[in-house]
Amino acid sequence: MKLSTIYYVIQSKLAALTYPRYRRAYKQNNSAPKVKLVAIAKNEAAYLPEWICHHLHFGFAAIEIHYNGCSDNTPEVARAFSSESVQFINADAVFERSKAKPQIEIYRHAFSAAKKQGFDHVMFLDIDEFWVPYDLSTSIADFIQSAPYFDVLSFQWANKVSDYTPFSTALDESIRVQPARQLKSVYKSFITPGLLNPHNILDNSLIKLESSFSPFVPSNRYHSLAATDTLPPRAFVLHRKYRSQIEYIASLDRGVVGRGKSVVSIFKSNRAGFENKKAFETIEFSKSALAAYQKAVNTSLTNYEAEEILERARDGVKQRFYKVLNNIRSAPLAEAGVIHKILRNVTLEEACQALADYQQLNND
Repeated sequence: MKLSTIYYVIQSKLAALTYPRYRRAYKQNNSAPKVKLVAIAKNEAAYLPEWICHHLHFGFAAIEIHYNGCSDNTPEVARAFSSESVQFINADAVFERSKAKPQIEIYRHAFSAAKKQGFDHVMFLDIDEFWVPYDLSTSIADFIQSAPYFDVLSFQWANKVSDYTPFSTALDESIRVQPARQLKSVYKSFITPGLLNPHNILDNSLIKLESSFSPFVPSNRYHSLAATDTLPPRAFVLHRKYRSQIEYIASLDRGVVGRGKSVVSIFKSNRAGFENKKAFETIEFSKSALAAYQKAVNTSLTNYEAEEILERARDGVKQRFYKVLNNIRSAPLAEAGVIHKILRNVTLEEACQALADYQQLNND
C-alpha cells in the first residue's frame, strides 16, 4: 500500500470517531437534504446541456463539472451554463500534475468542499450517467428523505442499448437496457474517504444501503458491484455506454494527452467493442410523467439558448468520428489487436470500410 493511501486510511479512521455526532445532527435536521453533483468531463460538449438540465430537474442543488483535455467547445458550454447552481472548473492542471489518479484526487476534495458549502450529500457521475427515478417525478432530495438513515446509498447501472439515432435524448416513453452490477453512490458530505473509487468507499464503519433500502453487502473487494445484474427498484443510473455507432466511434479518439503521460494506443483501447446482442429489458415510463419531464428539460435548454452551441458541439463529434476512421486507415500494424477489439460488433458501413482499408494496407 502506498504511503499516500496509508495516510488517507488513517485520516478516515480518525474522522470516523466524529461520525456518530454528525449522524445525530443530520437526523435532527428537518430541512430537505441538499445534494451536490460532481463530474469530470473531457470532450463532452455535445452531451453536457442535456445532462445538466436533467439533473437540475431532479433536484440536485448544485452541479460542479471539472473539464480537462478538451478540444471541443466545452468552454463555450461553460460560459453559457455557468450560474449559481452550475459551476465549471478547468482541471487541466490537476490532470497534468497528478502522479496518481486525478479523478480520485478531485473526488476526495469534493467531500470537504461540499461540507463547507453547506451540502449534506455529494454524488459523482460521469456525463454518460443519468440518475433516474422510475416515476420521473421523485427528486433526489425526496428519494433520500424516504430512505432509512445511510452514509452511502448506491444505485445500480442500467446500460442503455438500441440507441440507433445520433444525439438522441436519454429518456423516451420506453428504453431498452441491459442491467449491470456496477454501482454509483450518494455520500454524506461529512465523510473523510480512505480507500475510494468512482463507485464506492471501502469503509466498513459506514452505514451503506442499496436503492432498495436493504443493507449493502459487498460482492467484490472494491465494493463497486451489486450482487446480481437485475434491475434495481425505485431508481437507477442510466449508463449511455455506447450511444449510436457514430458517437461510439467518435468516442474512440483519445484526444489531448497530458505532457509526460504515456499512451499504449492512439485509440481508447479500454473499449471492448459496440453493444452486444444479448438480452435486454424494457423500461416504460408514464406518458404524463415523461411529457412533464421533457417539457421541463426542453424549457431549460431554451432558457440557456443552447441550440447553436449544441450544433457546434455535434459537429465536433462528427469531426472526431472521421478523425478516428482516418486514424484506423493509417494506423501501424502494432494497433491491429486494439482496432479489431474496439470495432467488434460495429456494422456502420464507413467504419467497416476503414477497417477493410487498414487490413488491405497491412495484409491483415
